[in-house]
Amino acid sequence: MKAPLYDKLIEYSKNTSSFHMPGHKFGKILNMKEIPLLDLDATEVPGLDNLYDSKDIILEAENKMAVKYGARDSIFLTNGSTSGIIASILSICNPGDSLIVSRNAHHSVWNALILGGIKPIYINPSHNDEYNIVGGICPLELEKIIKNNPEVKGLIIVSPTYEGLVSDIEAISSVTTKYNKILIVDEAHGAHFVWNESFPRSAVEMGADLVIQSMHKTLPAITQSALLHIATDRINKDGLINSLQMVQTSSPSYIMMGLMDYIRYELDKEKRIWDNYLVQLTMTRNKLSKLEKLKLLKEGICGSSNIFNIDISKIVIFTDNTNITGVELGGILKDKYDIQVEIEADHYIIAMSTISDSKKDLERLTDALFEIDRNLKEKTPEKYEYGNNIIRNNETTKDIFTPREIYFGGQEEVRIDDSIGRISAGNIIVFPPGIPLICIGEKFTKETVQYIRMFPNKIIGVNKKDNEIKVFVSKEGDKNEG
Repeated sequence: MKAPLYDKLIEYSKNTSSFHMPGHKFGKILNMKEIPLLDLDATEVPGLDNLYDSKDIILEAENKMAVKYGARDSIFLTNGSTSGIIASILSICNPGDSLIVSRNAHHSVWNALILGGIKPIYINPSHNDEYNIVGGICPLELEKIIKNNPEVKGLIIVSPTYEGLVSDIEAISSVTTKYNKILIVDEAHGAHFVWNESFPRSAVEMGADLVIQSMHKTLPAITQSALLHIATDRINKDGLINSLQMVQTSSPSYIMMGLMDYIRYELDKEKRIWDNYLVQLTMTRNKLSKLEKLKLLKEGICGSSNIFNIDISKIVIFTDNTNITGVELGGILKDKYDIQVEIEADHYIIAMSTISDSKKDLERLTDALFEIDRNLKEKTPEKYEYGNNIIRNNETTKDIFTPREIYFGGQEEVRIDDSIGRISAGNIIVFPPGIPLICIGEKFTKETVQYIRMFPNKIIGVNKKDNEIKVFVSKEGDKNEG
């Protein structure tokens, strides 16, 4: 191949049934393949405005987006939700400030903590035992943390989760408002919520102050197209823009901005698209609920584990009752059926559906899963003790070093048994469900080391070399204690 990446991408798009982001699924909807993309590739010339000082055509497009989403202001992002998350945190916190962070946050949150010299105070999302996944944030626990740490500037949480589970944002925002704290919601996977009442209500409508969404994940936008919504008058837009300029390119893509504007207009005009899609999606979910060995994540999970609602566009299939793993299921779908899912986890897969999926696409996925299901063997689900109690009872988290101190203080790799009492130089994550057992800046304890040794294949953030588990620890911690 003379252009190996280009050629591979063309081949992949022609031969693969995509149940992953981006949501346009290779331009299957809104006549996207006919859009002259290079005609949109412009720059800040007279008449085309400036994203960071929008006063004309970009501001008009952003205002129309704000009206659609019910926001006070909406800002185009062309470096994905990552840039919006980092800018949001930097805009409300000064060096030395504290921020409550949900432990299932996106890794960009820790990047913001490092950049800003910000101290995290962690809150654990609930754990759902039936599916062994992360649930929602408990408002009562949040209030307790704020009372114990009245200096915190605010809270950042993930809702919906990767699996589509939504926290009670209205109840959470009541707590943050009561104590005059800023609520940032990473709603990267919820840009489609406002388009149909079959989806959960957006955090923009439920009292959050700042909401970040990835249009490219669940809507037919191209990768890195995202939105940053200011939902209340407690946020200074100028300060937010200043922070955004530090972390986002100085040459924002007019292709992305133009397409986000186009998609908003077209979807507003063609409301039947959503109705048709949801009819097919509902039929698909009804069929998949009848799988005998594989198991669909169903709406019945709502009301447990602080889960307020569920995004039905996420087709999450569990393998706990079968003789294969989620990784193996994803491999079968790809190798035998040319179906690529979004994620292949230890005991489940996530197939992301969007309005770009046709009836034929959804039937192809359904038929493949039923054929696989028929050939599987049943087994008793593995009893899996999640280390939630270890996290909650880890007293060393009170004497935390900031991620910035750890990041710039140097690190070294040591054997896991030699890490006890040392400061972790990174996040050690239990997956599933995806919550750090130890966060950067926290100490390894006998209990956490024992847990890592018990479940090495369920831990992300460790190195397995020569039958030995190794981790990175901070030299800064040694200096502070020495």
